[in-house]
Amino acid sequence: MTISTFYPTGDNDDMTLRAPEYAASQSWDFVRDHAGWNNADATTSAAFIAYGVEGASNIGWDRMQRTQILFDTSSIPDGDDLNSAYLGLLFYEGEASAGAYGEGANWSEAQRSIVVTAGSTASDTAVVTGDYDAIKGATKWSAGFVSTKDSTASTSTSGAWNDNAYAQIDLNATGVAAVNKTGVSKLAVQCVADVDDDEPTTSGTDQQHVLMLWSAANTSGTSSDPKLVVNHGDDPFIPRVIMF
Repeated sequence: MTISTFYPTGDNDDMTLRAPEYAASQSWDFVRDHAGWNNADATTSAAFIAYGVEGASNIGWDRMQRTQILFDTSSIPDGDDLNSAYLGLLFYEGEASAGAYGEGANWSEAQRSIVVTAGSTASDTAVVTGDYDAIKGATKWSAGFVSTKDSTASTSTSGAWNDNAYAQIDLNATGVAAVNKTGVSKLAVQCVADVDDDEPTTSGTDQQHVLMLWSAANTSGTSSDPKLVVNHGDDPFIPRVIMF
């Protein structure tokens, strides 16, 4: 059994978004279904959906962001079994808010969650704006991960999460099987509400959002980078019968 850790390059850790910041009054379907508007290759990445602009007269959906991360996993021997894998993200911030920031959104736990999904990019070396709508409704490769503060200011109930600490999001069987032993493994991170097309209930002109922010690959070294950790090869805990 071998445990291998893979990191993206700076060009392979981008977030794309629909609807420019502070340009509210769009419908949920518009921000979810439309082509990408912008992409960023920065020191942080995010999964984000936002409703309303504080003090604005035209209130509606403002932004939806999806992140794709590419890992070169071709060094895994072709003959190795894939036993398990997880995506590690170093969280900076996770919150849901209604009205003033940080008050806690009255959304369901699923709507305050992120999920790893199947990535899809035109390139194996970079993420571009046009990749935004390629992952709309993508196949889920993990369970939902609640990394936001709720109305009681409690943090994650689905996994270990603290600011400036790595969160481990385990891939499900479909995600593990999709790790590419001959090339690039493409993973995406999105809000569950986005993937499920589950529009959260909003109220009046209150600003409401769910935001998960983590360190991207564009920092010196790999100590805070996203990482894909894969357990592969013979599992020593699987009983085997040796015939003589």
